[in-house]
Amino acid sequence: MVDTIKIYGKESSKYYYFKHHLNNHLTKYGMNISVQEVNDLDEIIASGVEAIPAIKIKNSPMMVCYPQQNINDFLKESIEKIIQVYKSNLMKRILFPTDLSEASKRAFMYAKKMAVKMNATITVVNYYKPNLDISPATHQDEIAKRMDDFLDKDDRNKDSLFDFIHLDREYLLGFAGEEIINRSEEFDLIIMATSRGLHGTKKWFGSVSQNVARNAECPVILLPPGEVFDFSKNVLYPLKERMEGFDSLEWLFEKIEPTLHLVHFDTEEIHSPMIKEMMGEHSDLLSPENPWNVLYENKKCDEGQLEVCLADYINEKEIDLLVLEKGKEHFLEFLIHKSISEKMLDRIEVPVIVLHSDLLEGKDDQIKNEEIEKAN
Repeated sequence: MVDTIKIYGKESSKYYYFKHHLNNHLTKYGMNISVQEVNDLDEIIASGVEAIPAIKIKNSPMMVCYPQQNINDFLKESIEKIIQVYKSNLMKRILFPTDLSEASKRAFMYAKKMAVKMNATITVVNYYKPNLDISPATHQDEIAKRMDDFLDKDDRNKDSLFDFIHLDREYLLGFAGEEIINRSEEFDLIIMATSRGLHGTKKWFGSVSQNVARNAECPVILLPPGEVFDFSKNVLYPLKERMEGFDSLEWLFEKIEPTLHLVHFDTEEIHSPMIKEMMGEHSDLLSPENPWNVLYENKKCDEGQLEVCLADYINEKEIDLLVLEKGKEHFLEFLIHKSISEKMLDRIEVPVIVLHSDLLEGKDDQIKNEEIEKAN
């Protein structure tokens, strides 16, 4: 069933401008919503409209553009309200946990670019611990002010109207690692900044990011500290047996349209047909009809030198996103081993996206069991 929103107005450049750009945004965000125009003056008056253009979205109060209001501001407010009402089932959702640091602010720039490309909403959340030296209300006010400074409203309002991003902001009492994992099932993607350890060294897996990367119910992008990253054009997907986690990323690749490097790193030479076999049911992603370009190859790698081979390939091919799968016999099992992970990630200077193929397998089994129960 298609939902309908009503817009009220008479023929004028202001009304047509509003209608035209409203429809453009509904199309951009993939919202299957019908726009019903109410142009009859008697019906407009009977509806209690105080000024035009005006818009009625589901059961929300009538929104009206008064003569003194800028039409672009009213358009943004209208779009934001539509997204707020319909986002749960019509749009992709990004969770961006932040400690409100400078490193996290740089990562937020990446998250905003991702949201624009994905037509997604962003929930920016800060989890904070109690401060026994001040009252809870005062502490929350301080966190709210820091959140305002972090989001930098003045800069955000300068964004192009056509790069409009819907932001939800939250500052909640709790332990970040646990709370992010508990909420991860509500989102399509988590984007997190990593930090620096002592003496300015990179600290990819702090306690929070490590916990989230291991246990979240959706893909997690970890951004190395100290850089502002461009958008992902070259994606490295190391192959190990089967591409079990690809399904959780296909929607993302359709949006960003990257060159996808499918590479098998091994101590032995293998041939291209074997790489295709590893792709299993995903061999159709080589089709020229897909929005991404695919390059697949085998790279011989000496025993114990995987981190060197990965880093060399990333530098050589100008990779800007590394995909790692968490699951049986996958690269993340190798990566999570502390001594190896530190050595590997010290060499890697690009964002890493962690998939959870073991969770996908569990969900597939659950779906199959539910289908069997229904059949019986």
